[in-house]
Amino acid sequence: MAKAARVHVRERHGTLLFDFMYQGIRCRESTGLRDNPDNRKRCLHEAQRIESEIALGEFDYLRRFPTGNQRHHFTAKPTGDISFQEFALRVWLPHMQTKLSVSTAQEYHRILTARISPSLGSVSLKDIRPEHLDRLTLHLKGLKGNEGTLSPRRMNIILLRVRQVLDLAFEREYLDKNPHSWIHLQEERRPRIDPFSFEEREQFLAHLPEPEHGIRKACPHFWLTYFIVAFDTGMRPSEQMALRWMPEGDHPEKSSYMDFHHRKIFIGQGWVRGKETDLKTVGSYREIDMLPTVSEALEKHGRLESPWIFPNADGGRLNLDNLRHRIWYPTLQRAGLRPRDLYQCRHTFASLMLQAGEDPAWVAQMMGHTTTKMLYERYHRFIQHRTRQDGSLYLKRLKG
Repeated sequence: MAKAARVHVRERHGTLLFDFMYQGIRCRESTGLRDNPDNRKRCLHEAQRIESEIALGEFDYLRRFPTGNQRHHFTAKPTGDISFQEFALRVWLPHMQTKLSVSTAQEYHRILTARISPSLGSVSLKDIRPEHLDRLTLHLKGLKGNEGTLSPRRMNIILLRVRQVLDLAFEREYLDKNPHSWIHLQEERRPRIDPFSFEEREQFLAHLPEPEHGIRKACPHFWLTYFIVAFDTGMRPSEQMALRWMPEGDHPEKSSYMDFHHRKIFIGQGWVRGKETDLKTVGSYREIDMLPTVSEALEKHGRLESPWIFPNADGGRLNLDNLRHRIWYPTLQRAGLRPRDLYQCRHTFASLMLQAGEDPAWVAQMMGHTTTKMLYERYHRFIQHRTRQDGSLYLKRLKG
């Protein structure tokens, strides 16, 4: 015979609680009511109702005690009938937003809706099979990226989001089995490091065009300044496009600006796909030493009618695709240099500094690496010897 529901006093607090057995589990649930004759009578009546409902099979623990001590025993198991897209947007993305920056969460939302949903979004979680994930991979292989089809790295970024969704669905018991292992990542080849030599750097700078229209005509050396800064700071293109002149008053952490008084460049944000973004890593928030080549070029550059140091012709933000195709690649061709990606400016900074004998720890700090590990892994062939004369050996070599 089942144990009858009773009412007890929680002596420590002087409040009443229900004491009953349900599905083999003892439940002791607080009423929050003080022990007095009226409340005791009321609770005894309620205990009889609980006992009666249990006997008739009508008792709903979660409805009566939604925050009860034993609720984890009676929580209904989630159903896998929910679609991949619905689970991803209603459960996975809010979960990820607790630990992602706003811009990254927005990018994940875009990946879900634009890249994953067309081939997988409507499939129920419980119905996902290997062929669905194969179909998604083939779909991604047919998509177009900035330069032809999506790169293996970009495909893996998307496929890893699918893995994360499935992992959370399994962890929260929407799935009895995790299809995680059915997703096959693409083989990635690390992009080739193809930096400029000292001579190629000079050759490139000598063939840059002058601005043809807009506010940039006031600065004939606009593009020369842009690429001296690119070659001699190690900034990412997205960081350089976010650069402002030093703001008045407070200098928020998430801003990027020049401080001529202290000869520093403060990096606190980037500009990607038409939006201000957080930086790639914690180490990316940094101070860059402004070498004489950079400060001299910027002093000649002067301040244009724009808050940005390197604006477009109308004073707004530069467009990276326009920069690549209207300035970068044509200049390489005029200079007789082999084609390479714009990101090689950053690689050029690292390789030329290390070739000149600069301290790898200083080079790593300038680039936003928290340790020299990546520097040694990627640029080891350029490291000559170590010195504390930050930038001086490079400048000496540059002047011939």
